Amino acid sequence: MKKKILITGGTGLLGSSLLDHLDKIKYDVFYTVHKKKINLKNAYSLKVNLSNKTDLINLKKINFDLIINCIGLSDVENCEKNSKLTKKLNITIPNIINNFAKKNKIKLIHISTDHLYNGKKNLYFENNKTSPLNAYAKSKLKSEQSILKNNNNTLIIRTNFFCNGKFKNQSFSDKIINNLNKRKKVYLFKDVFFTPVYTQDLLNIILKGFSKNLSGIFNISTPKSISKYQFGLKIAEIFNLDKSLVIPINISEKNLITRPKVMSLSSKRIEKSLKIKIKQIEKMLFELYEDYKSKNQKLIPYGKHSLSSSDVDEVVKTLRSGHLTQGPKISELENKICKLVGCKYAVAVSSCTAGMHIALSAVNVKKKQVLLPPITFVSTANVVLMNDLKPKFIDIDLNSANLDLDKIIHFNNLKNVGAIIPVHFGGNPVDIKKLQILRKKNIKIIEDSAHALGSKYKCGSKIGSCKYSDLSVFSLHPVKTIAAGEGGIVTTNDKNLYKKLLRLRSHGINKFDDKFINKKNAYTKQKLNNWYYEMQELGFHYRITDIQASLAVSQIKRIKSFVSKRLEIYNNYSKAFSKIKGINKLDVYSKLSSHHLFILKINFKKFKISRQEFMSKLKKIGIITQVHYIPVNIHPYYQKLGYSSKSTPNAIKYYNEAISLPIYFDLTKLQQSTVINKIKNILKINVE
Repeated sequence: MKKKILITGGTGLLGSSLLDHLDKIKYDVFYTVHKKKINLKNAYSLKVNLSNKTDLINLKKINFDLIINCIGLSDVENCEKNSKLTKKLNITIPNIINNFAKKNKIKLIHISTDHLYNGKKNLYFENNKTSPLNAYAKSKLKSEQSILKNNNNTLIIRTNFFCNGKFKNQSFSDKIINNLNKRKKVYLFKDVFFTPVYTQDLLNIILKGFSKNLSGIFNISTPKSISKYQFGLKIAEIFNLDKSLVIPINISEKNLITRPKVMSLSSKRIEKSLKIKIKQIEKMLFELYEDYKSKNQKLIPYGKHSLSSSDVDEVVKTLRSGHLTQGPKISELENKICKLVGCKYAVAVSSCTAGMHIALSAVNVKKKQVLLPPITFVSTANVVLMNDLKPKFIDIDLNSANLDLDKIIHFNNLKNVGAIIPVHFGGNPVDIKKLQILRKKNIKIIEDSAHALGSKYKCGSKIGSCKYSDLSVFSLHPVKTIAAGEGGIVTTNDKNLYKKLLRLRSHGINKFDDKFINKKNAYTKQKLNNWYYEMQELGFHYRITDIQASLAVSQIKRIKSFVSKRLEIYNNYSKAFSKIKGINKLDVYSKLSSHHLFILKINFKKFKISRQEFMSKLKKIGIITQVHYIPVNIHPYYQKLGYSSKSTPNAIKYYNEAISLPIYFDLTKLQQSTVINKIKNILKINVE
């Protein structure tokens, strides 16, 4: 039979938070309501006046095993002003609850406070002398004394807590997070210290104390004392918010009712009694972060960008600068990319497709075939046609979904091949070092690195360094490693290619070079006319804006953490789906890849479900998956041109099984577990 738990003060901040964390499957959960009930699934509201004997008689009938009393007035200033209400909520009603629990042999856990001391020590133990400084602390101490005098089986918890406040209730941490999200400054005391705990951890310890039938006074606190200011900084760091908005001040700067500067508690007694180790504050705040993300995000998309307050600041700074396009942020982005990947030159463009288009134009391979894989986005092949060249689809390696290099090296007629476009699919690097023999035959290599910013070759150099290629092209689309909204980057080590890219990006215009054709128009008395420019070839309008570039510049600062988080998610997924018959993942150089995608190959026939049905079931529960990609050579447009799937059987086999799972920086561990467990449930695989 399930144990019955009653939370008194269930609509308050602490009570509602504990209710939210309670396992409704393991316990029958009830809460008292004074005025309006709150919407809690699987928890029963009880409209009770605890001062009314009839209501107490009705409560008795439920036969509770545990009461957790969260009723109290905790606003220090309000307690000072309203002594009558303070006495009622902090002393009278807790005593009524205590007497009720004693009479009916119900275990009572009463939540007290860390405000009971004068704040002159660095750390307080349960047996330290209390010296309350204000009406709030005095009322809480009197309540403790009265309760223990009448019922020595009561467990009293001294603590300070933070939580994800529910039902318009806001905790100290909520206020910090909400203000920082609104770009508001948060002023926090650097000389006030405490040891707050996350309510999830507080509840877990409380329930362990209940199971061990602890009684008396116990502290529940984090191991290390922290100032309110330091607490705010840690929140900003974990929630990816702007630390500069957290401002340190002294408590003396505020006209407040006297309260202790040190409220730090030692939890050694309860740790010893329960044989537990309480988590550090950083781990608890990460749990809070996970809770925030899981509660605030209804859908789990397959991919999304992550924007920090610094990103926003950079964009705003650019908007105010007067340079919205063709300004300094373009060259700043290009320089940072060069430094990041180790190339000599970089050209920022409006999209990866635009970059691929002008990259292929720049190498000038006329009337030739271009070899490329069918498993890629259509734009990879489209730019070949746009350059009046002929795509030739080479089948993939079934294990990696990357281009089968052996098939290229042994291609029948290399004389007709002008270029090869290897695609680093999902960020997994193609070993294009193997193709160096073909570069000696004047075959150009242009890397489609849309997925691969942050990836490395086996030798350790970064994709984009162009160590084994003529050009490399990245995407700055929102679901890629870093985001600019839209945008692309072309990298090269060839100065002539670089200059041509600059011209092709901007209408074929040469403006910065001294190699003008109409020199009579370009110069006056051997001095270059500063207004002069000339169109030297047919180019395009492929410029990126400073607004986009400023966002990308800001995001580059976080690229290591972006790649690291994707690797973490990749490893979690890999572990979860390993050794399951009928499910395979792509072979990936895990420490070399940027992990743009995580792809499972599922034998849907084995699991007696179609891919459409599988994806639809996931979508209904808020999990969005994708298929990367439909082979280019089976699209109607390409079939009209005479292409078919006959020469690429591996690509078709891969396509029939492939599904991309959610993978992005803000995907929480809880969300990852949700994705894993829901997939296993749908496929009827035992969930651990």
